[in-house]
Amino acid sequence: MSEIIRSPYKLLLLGGLLTFIITAFFSHGYFHADEHFQLLEFANYKRGLTPASELPWEFNEKIRPALQPSLALGAVTFLGWMGIESPFTQVLILRLLTAFLSWLVISKLALLLVDQFKNEWSRKFFIFLSVLFWFVPFISVRFSSENYASITFWAAIYFVLHFYKHVPRQSNYKLILAGILLGLSFFFRFQMAFAMAGLGLWLLFVQKTNWKEIFMLVFPALIVMMICVGIDTWFYEETVFTPFNYFYQNIVENRVAEFGETPWWDYFKLFIEKGIPPFSVLLLILFFVGGYRNKSSVFLWVFVPFLLGHMAVGHKELRFLFPVVFAFIFLVSLGIDAVLNRYKYRKSWNWLLIPVLAINFVALLAYALTPTQVIMKYYRFLYDESQKAPVVLICKNEDMYQAVGIPIYFYKTPRVKVLVVKDNFEIEQFLETYKPQHVLLLEEDFTLDINYKAYEDKKLYCAYPQWIEVFNFGNWIQRSRIYMIHELRLKS
Repeated sequence: MSEIIRSPYKLLLLGGLLTFIITAFFSHGYFHADEHFQLLEFANYKRGLTPASELPWEFNEKIRPALQPSLALGAVTFLGWMGIESPFTQVLILRLLTAFLSWLVISKLALLLVDQFKNEWSRKFFIFLSVLFWFVPFISVRFSSENYASITFWAAIYFVLHFYKHVPRQSNYKLILAGILLGLSFFFRFQMAFAMAGLGLWLLFVQKTNWKEIFMLVFPALIVMMICVGIDTWFYEETVFTPFNYFYQNIVENRVAEFGETPWWDYFKLFIEKGIPPFSVLLLILFFVGGYRNKSSVFLWVFVPFLLGHMAVGHKELRFLFPVVFAFIFLVSLGIDAVLNRYKYRKSWNWLLIPVLAINFVALLAYALTPTQVIMKYYRFLYDESQKAPVVLICKNEDMYQAVGIPIYFYKTPRVKVLVVKDNFEIEQFLETYKPQHVLLLEEDFTLDINYKAYEDKKLYCAYPQWIEVFNFGNWIQRSRIYMIHELRLKS
């Protein structure tokens, strides 16, 4: 931390830390269902709170490593001992811890690399992109396999580069630490093997590393992997080798194809579409410029095999590339540095800078302050209500405590009982038959007024303020899934 505080770029870096923390506070929920079901629900299963029969298919096939669910289990258990029992507070603490670790690794690595830029504006822009690029805080606070694989991998790269930067090389512990981190990275996400292969090739052919130094990297990594195999065996309660199971199910059996297949070039299309065109096109051009002019960079050697490995698999999602975002940003920044060192392009750069920063600020703000899953606010409200008294919640057609067809247990307390009905007629039948004193009703219509005989209706909770009805142009609210929780109370 002292290095960061003394840095001439400390305002940018500390601004990044503040943004990471704010994003962690507001980023309720998950970016992809795997982030929840294959981590938090796996941990919840080991607590005896999620039935094995309700876990996704990956559990039965034993293809997911248990390292991260075990970390989640340890954190949740420890927080419970500390008296922090709310799952929402527990997950918030996990996000805050993740945010700090991400920021620390990014900041340390960025400061180690900043002297590779010739232009001071390039250095500042590299630091800025590293911590304040519009999607970086959002993906960096996620308690996801992609993010933890990224944190540990880039921390390993930091120690490797730090080791080779100093001559004579006497700090062998840095390579040992890097090896430990690489082993963890692999068991956070097996696809990191592609990036590690690139690192190995760079060490052999560019860095000309001797076999003693290779051994100091590989041996600790293997020890960590053996420990992780032991964690898997404990978690699944039988001897299991999850990397092989993962390869067999997704590659040999081609289970991954069930989620859709696209051509090899689809990652470029996805990036251009999601990366705010036309600036995403400019970023790609700058990336190729930076990569072409720095062919011996470890970041290029890591990025290319990782990308090629994912392009070879039919199913593609942009989140799969999140672990190498830092490499992309570094190479883009080198491309910017190359452009700025050509005087004739500097006026164009000044003309582009203001709109780029403005768009980045708007997108950064939107992602920092918007919940990833709005439904989490309803879960939180129901949890808080249930602490006062048990709650009966009526849902139409489907249980609100489910996603992608899989039940959610982690955020649900036994004090909330959910009743799923088909229509209003079934609701009336339930009320007339059982005559409950008090029930809650979930409706998708934000503006709907409820009228059931013998019951008073009160609009109790909505994640959106009532004043948005003023902007209901073209009845967009009626076409949106904006939930309202009603309170039905028996008339006296």
